[in-house]
Amino acid sequence: MLDCIFGAAPPEALLWPMSGQTFRKRFNSLCRELRLPLNLGGKCRGALDLASLRAGGATQLFLETDDPHLVQNRGRWMSQKVMLIDLQELVSTTYMSELPEATRTGIFQMGSQVSWMWPQAVTWVRDGIPASSWPSIWCSMRPPS
Repeated sequence: MLDCIFGAAPPEALLWPMSGQTFRKRFNSLCRELRLPLNLGGKCRGALDLASLRAGGATQLFLETDDPHLVQNRGRWMSQKVMLIDLQELVSTTYMSELPEATRTGIFQMGSQVSWMWPQAVTWVRDGIPASSWPSIWCSMRPPS
């Protein structure tokens, strides 16, 4: 997946070439679409913000590798103590079960689309179809039954 997305990019290229504000807006839009609680400045239990991505990714990496040193290095934590504090703030392993049923259903429905959307996106990258035209193409497609 990463090779498809970033494989042709030069080493000095930014992973996200737009502003931080644009990233926050898109993240918040995605969360609203999925009916996920957002943390817009306060401390709301179960709410998401951009820091959730770091802690959630680190938690997933730890669950996959059981290697705290790898997680600490990848996450650029200065100490294991700070890393563990950050990881405990986001209880990602129980997060889904605490969401309302309608929200979980929506997330799983969206996730189920990846199996047919991802190969299509790889084809478009390979064929040089600009990503800016993808939204209109997606809207005209129907998922396989």
